[in-house]
Amino acid sequence: MRKAKKINTSVGQLVIVRWHDAEADTGWDERTEKLIEKKALCDSIGWVIAKNDHTLLLAADYDETEKTTNRTLRIPIVCIERVLELDPGRAVKL
Repeated sequence: MRKAKKINTSVGQLVIVRWHDAEADTGWDERTEKLIEKKALCDSIGWVIAKNDHTLLLAADYDETEKTTNRTLRIPIVCIERVLELDPGRAVKL
C-alpha cells in the first residue's frame, strides 16, 4: 500500500491543487499501451474546508457572513501532485 502524502496547508487557506483525475472513455478502441499513458491532470482553486490523511475538501465558494460553502470538491490525497497556497492580492504563475 502507498504511503500517505503529507499536505502542508491549513483549513481556511485559498489554494490551487494540481491533481490526477480518473478518466473514462466510451466506444471501441484497440487495446494498446498508449491508452494508459493518457493523463487527466486538473488544476482546482478553492478554500480548504477540511482535510485528513485520505482526502482534501475544497470549496470554490465561501460565504463569510453565513459561514456556508458551495461547489465542494473531494480530492483523494494520493491523487494530488502539488498544492500552491494563494494570496488573494497577488498574481500567480502556474
